[in-house]
Amino acid sequence: MKARFAIALAATVPLVAMAPQRAAGPEIRTSDVERFYALYDSMGGKPSAEQLQAYIDGGTDGFRAFTRMRNTTGGRIAQAIEKQPEVYVKARQCANVLPAVKTRLATALARLKRLYPEAVFAPVTLGVGRGKPVGTADRNG
Repeated sequence: MKARFAIALAATVPLVAMAPQRAAGPEIRTSDVERFYALYDSMGGKPSAEQLQAYIDGGTDGFRAFTRMRNTTGGRIAQAIEKQPEVYVKARQCANVLPAVKTRLATALARLKRLYPEAVFAPVTLGVGRGKPVGTADRNG
């Protein structure tokens, strides 16, 4: 897979964060990616700016926080899809392996927790944005 893909981390893989750990392991959210590709497929790879804004507005808290921090709008995602449609086609390969990635990440963070029991993990949120892989964090994770 190319280094440039449309899946962006809406929260970095946290080592120690202020947000409390909610379950036995870290919470890894991928529903925003699933929602994006459901919309993308239903629109034949050409969702409108308005549809993409609804995708953002209906996203998880982490994804909405990410889009605010990165100034991402439905219009900007629509422009990115129009400009580089191949990025979103190729990103599907990344989306298809998310279940395996979630398992590997959970295993790695569980090991970190054993090595560093004081670690508290913020939720990790994955979403599809403008084709620029980035990670951010705020006071919630």
